[in-house]
Amino acid sequence: AWPWNRTAVNKSIKLKVNITEDLAFMVTETPLSEDQAINDSVRDNWKRLTATVLDSHELRYWLLSQGDAVEILSPKGMRSWFKEISNNMASLYKN
Repeated sequence: AWPWNRTAVNKSIKLKVNITEDLAFMVTETPLSEDQAINDSVRDNWKRLTATVLDSHELRYWLLSQGDAVEILSPKGMRSWFKEISNNMASLYKN
């Protein structure tokens, strides 16, 4: 089941994610928020994005659509939610 009912949506959050350099270029062109910052990440060829955004279904759909080009770092609840979704997807594609 799609676990939307376990999400804290429609409130402002401080999003912190690792993103690929290609995705970093895209969000530089179309920022997620006015306070968006993109810095080097500890991962090679990745960037660290921080932004104050509304935790909405649209944001989560967009993050999911980025696939393995994004790693949610915080908030922890969102990271856990993405981990659950990723594990569920991985189990579908085992064979």
